Amino acid sequence: MSVGLVAVQLQFGLYVFGYLSKLAFHFMFIVVRLFVVVSSVRLACNVLRLCEEADFGAQNCQHTTKFDAK
Repeated sequence: MSVGLVAVQLQFGLYVFGYLSKLAFHFMFIVVRLFVVVSSVRLACNVLRLCEEADFGAQNCQHTTKFDAK
């Protein structure tokens, strides 16, 4: 096998590795962004749900103004 052929194979291998690394980076970038968006939406839903429960609890936890209440 000639030195030129080895160099071409090595260069092609580095090119393929670089291309696959770029694809893997973009894939992970998309996965992380999707995770952040989903987490943000879930957090917003939980916060809104807490506000609804807090309003409900505040309505029902008022002290009575009736004098004869036991």
